[in-house]
Amino acid sequence: MHTKLLEVTNLVRRFELPKRLFSKQQRYIHAVDGVSFSLGRAETLGIVGESGCGKTTLSRAMLRLVEPDAGKIVFRGRDITHLSKEELRAERRHMQIVFQDPFGSFNPRMTVRQLIDEPLSVHTSDDAATRLEKVRDVMASVGLDPRLSERHPHEFSGGQRQRIGIARALILRPDLIIGDEPVSALDVSIRAQILNLMKQLQAEFGASYVMVSHDLGAIRFICHRVAVMYLGRVVEEGLTEDVFREPLHPYTKGLIDAVPLPRLRPERTRQLLVGEMPSPINPPTGCHFHPRCPVALKQCRTVAPGFTDLGGGRRVTCHLYAPTNGGHEPPPAEAGAKSS
Repeated sequence: MHTKLLEVTNLVRRFELPKRLFSKQQRYIHAVDGVSFSLGRAETLGIVGESGCGKTTLSRAMLRLVEPDAGKIVFRGRDITHLSKEELRAERRHMQIVFQDPFGSFNPRMTVRQLIDEPLSVHTSDDAATRLEKVRDVMASVGLDPRLSERHPHEFSGGQRQRIGIARALILRPDLIIGDEPVSALDVSIRAQILNLMKQLQAEFGASYVMVSHDLGAIRFICHRVAVMYLGRVVEEGLTEDVFREPLHPYTKGLIDAVPLPRLRPERTRQLLVGEMPSPINPPTGCHFHPRCPVALKQCRTVAPGFTDLGGGRRVTCHLYAPTNGGHEPPPAEAGAKSS
């Protein structure tokens, strides 16, 4: 009996770039660079980071919507990394994705009934009457009136279209649903409705979620665990409340401190991120974050830190927490850090 639904080990994905004129050197975008994590059943994992950190590529590589260059993906106890297209198609009914822009992922000529019914017609042998009943049931479960099933996507609001996307993902009762920025384009009130809906449906159907987002508020609300990505690598992972209450990696601290607060206590200072994220075509040596890190050590420039396991599911890739540096109390920030 496998306790883990999904296990990703050392996943790598690079995108080849055209060669420069008169140059023989092949260049790559290092989108995902050796990422490992696991996901339990009925658990929600959040993946956060700045735009360009590789989280969307990672979410697609998990489902093999883009093919990984190296690494291993084990889903429901089966290695799916090298399955044929036909074998993978059989597994796909157990894994679905909700895109950031639901309207862009819909065929505008299809009605809502046809859109939600499509996965059933592809992956099951149910007759038309049975499929229609399931479509109506899942529409009701996500708060959509089944009487609207013959309308087209453009006739719905953004929140309703996101519900259609969730209904389409749920119709096969998958074990895994990946949300790629599923609420970032919605108004705040609609965002709250969708997040509450996803929590309710998880409790009802027992699906596991991977939530990819830069919205830290949404991640904190819905996720059991969180993994923080920077330039293709996971730099910190742990229980959501642990990470938000006591962020360890300097990058995680910068992300959390960048969230606007309505009122700041006088004794509270914020360490804001400075500089731009380096190019994934030519990432820095050693720790990728060291050019922006206010507490970088000498070895950070040349030696890539491995994971330090701090117990309780908490791990971090930072030389400050390596046993050779004497524990996990980092030195105070240098003058390069900004405070407010």
